[in-house]
This record gives sequence, structure tokens and C-alpha cells, in this order.
Amino acid sequence: MIGEKNAERSFDPCKRASDDGCTGGSGTYRDHCLRYEELLDETAEPTINYIKVSGKGLEVSKKGLVNVHMVFERGKKNMTYYTTPYGTLQMGISATNLELTESEENLQIKADYALDMNEEHVADCYLAIQVQPRDCKDF
Repeated sequence: MIGEKNAERSFDPCKRASDDGCTGGSGTYRDHCLRYEELLDETAEPTINYIKVSGKGLEVSKKGLVNVHMVFERGKKNMTYYTTPYGTLQMGISATNLELTESEENLQIKADYALDMNEEHVADCYLAIQVQPRDCKDF
């Protein structure tokens, strides 16, 4: 649930950070990197999540109890492995639409995609992300 404020998640916008999985980028206005922690299990360490947006597409990475690196590029199918404590699934992501809306106080990202699991289509999905500064009056 990206964009909600609660005690279990905190967001750190980090344009062009270097040591935490948010590296590189061309420096254009479309390059953004976000980091947040997610508690998937009360007994486990937090899962670290990164969302990277660039002119090329969108990347979502999870490192912790669940591990995955999902790449969303329009018109291209990207394969990855979704690893959980219960096993690993092969995942295919075919982005059909990517949208980025950016203003001084807000960043909105939307990805429409087809999801395959173990080489079989399972769903047509979308991911919607809304980001705003911590000091925003509506946070």
C-alpha cells in the first residue's frame, strides 16, 4: 500500500542515491528513486523496497523476507523470480501502459501489465503509486 502513512512504513525520496539500490539515472526530470520498509511478518526483519522510475520504465525491488526485482517496460516481457519463505515462483511482467505525472508536490505513477506465473497468464493488473513530501499538509 504505497502512499499511505503508518507506523510500519516510511518513505525516503532519494534522487540519484548511490549506496542503497538506487543508483544511476540520466539526471532527467523523470529519474526518481524511492525507498520504504515493509513489515510482512511481525517476527521478521522489515523488507526493504525500492521503486525506480526513469525514462526507460519502472523497477520495483524487494529485499528481505520476500525477494524480487520486477521491471516494467512498455511492450516488453520481463522475467523474474519471486522468492518467499515458502518457495520461488517464476514471474513474467508485460507492461501495456506506463504513466508518470509529476508536479512540485506530487508524483503519480501508474503501470498496467499482464502477469504470468510459471509461464501461464494469471491476471491483468495495475500498480498505482502516489508520492508526496512528508511535510505536505495532506500527508
